Amino acid sequence: MQGSKGIKDDVAFVLLRQAVERGQRIELEVANESASMYPLLVADDVVTIARIEPKNMVKGDIVVFRAGDNLCMHRYIRKLRRDKDRVEFLMKGDNTLNVDTPAIMPEDILGRVVAIKKTNLTINMESGFWKISNYLIALVSIVQLTIVMVGKGLIPILWKNKKTAVSLKGRKFLLLSLYSFERLILRVYRILFVGVRHGSKSHKQ
Repeated sequence: MQGSKGIKDDVAFVLLRQAVERGQRIELEVANESASMYPLLVADDVVTIARIEPKNMVKGDIVVFRAGDNLCMHRYIRKLRRDKDRVEFLMKGDNTLNVDTPAIMPEDILGRVVAIKKTNLTINMESGFWKISNYLIALVSIVQLTIVMVGKGLIPILWKNKKTAVSLKGRKFLLLSLYSFERLILRVYRILFVGVRHGSKSHKQ
């Protein structure tokens, strides 16, 4: 998971959450242990986090949440209602093919990323351009997850009269195709992103 540096205990999380709930916007530096949000987030980027009520999250928002002893930054995909009083949230990294497990509880959510500071570039995630982009990226992630689910659950049915070896080859082909599609999307996104960065040193997108 894409994480932040220096947050390793419950006390720190509570203090950060209290600050965000008071309306403060806090900044955290992206850690270098993972590339799950590459290419949008890379090591040493600085993200600005603002308060967000979980019920008001929009599909595609990059959300900062607690996962074990770490803070993670992944994209909000969808809401799960387990029962009348229990709601959970599915998060996913842009550079992964699986959602985070277990699903995230409301009390573990710190806030939403509203800005990303990179070298010679600040991305305003509250702009119309990035709101639309984030939503479209989330839709791509949902398509990817759907294909993975189909690949795991339906290939044996479609090929039930074939040998097991063919079914396994089919699964590998599907996963490889999905991986290639993911890399293509990331490559296009990276080209657009670098193009924006090189177009202006101070322009906010």
